[in-house]
Amino acid sequence: MNKKILRETFDPNLNETFRIRELKNGHSVFTVTKNELTNLKVDSTAKPLFAHIRATSYCNLRCAYCYAADKTTAEDMSDENLLKIVEMCHANGILCITWTGGEPLMRKNFYDVIHAAYNYGIKQTVLTNGTLVERVFKEKWPKDNINFQVSLNEVWNKFDNAKESVYKAKKLIDYGYDVVLTIMLEPVSVKQYKKLIEFLIKEGITNVRFGLKVPAGLGSQDGDASIYEKNIKKIMPELMQLKQWYMDDIGISYQFEKRLYHETGLPRRFITCEAGTTEIYIDNNGDVYPCPMLKSSKDFCCGNVFQNTWENLWNAPAMETLREVSECEGCKYNCGVWCRALKFFTDGNLRGKSRYCLKELNI
Repeated sequence: MNKKILRETFDPNLNETFRIRELKNGHSVFTVTKNELTNLKVDSTAKPLFAHIRATSYCNLRCAYCYAADKTTAEDMSDENLLKIVEMCHANGILCITWTGGEPLMRKNFYDVIHAAYNYGIKQTVLTNGTLVERVFKEKWPKDNINFQVSLNEVWNKFDNAKESVYKAKKLIDYGYDVVLTIMLEPVSVKQYKKLIEFLIKEGITNVRFGLKVPAGLGSQDGDASIYEKNIKKIMPELMQLKQWYMDDIGISYQFEKRLYHETGLPRRFITCEAGTTEIYIDNNGDVYPCPMLKSSKDFCCGNVFQNTWENLWNAPAMETLREVSECEGCKYNCGVWCRALKFFTDGNLRGKSRYCLKELNI
């Protein structure tokens, strides 16, 4: 793979260098080069490689499935403090920042923060509902090393509601950005999934990702989780078939079959869940958690980024708890269903198999 290296960092725990390489289509990918890592007894990277940062708690929508809308966070931090966090990320070898909310594009002066991370060479992903993307064009954001995940809201309740977000996503694509549409899996007919996918293909969307509902935040109030689980399991085999049917026209991925690193030979704990192994989450008051979803439980708070060292935050008891090897460790399925947050908010604990185990479902 002789592609341009955009950014790299050496990890002493794995004794390997992680790299972001440029691909022919302008997209980028995280890679490691060693293939003898599967037998290493390594619980985590020496420092986090990826950071999710909450740019704001404010949002112009109220999606029923939103795990972030839990009303537990104070007012947004100042621009000065957010820029300090970006500087910390650079100093500690963060490869990629994912900006979450609320709706990140509602944050005033967000361009200054984006540009600071850009100048450090940090790859960035912005999670947005797509309603405010016009500011990206107006402010002339950089195009290199920045991509977007645009969520479709109420797509299954009223299809027309999703069209506006699709059109906004297409604008970002036409402007030169890498865009992935994200949609919450719902137990609707496969016929409805086909209708949606064919619409996305017609509109020029190139990538779509379907995620599982996590019963946290507003998602905890959105119906019976056990009924949702039962009905999703019924359609999972057919959803996998859709991926094959449309593979020449659009990239389709599902949370339950996600791979964090492709063909790297990393220990399984790095593939099934990033929380506490390669990723941290920084809330908009500076509190640190293993991932954005686990912020709904204060039991997983590791301390505050302005009051603790990076090393102490990364090795806090909450992080260490998540580094216990899962029951999935010996499984040969390359799925991503053992999400620790999904397990915790569904079952109240971190142990045991995922309820969406692909091996048990024989998919």
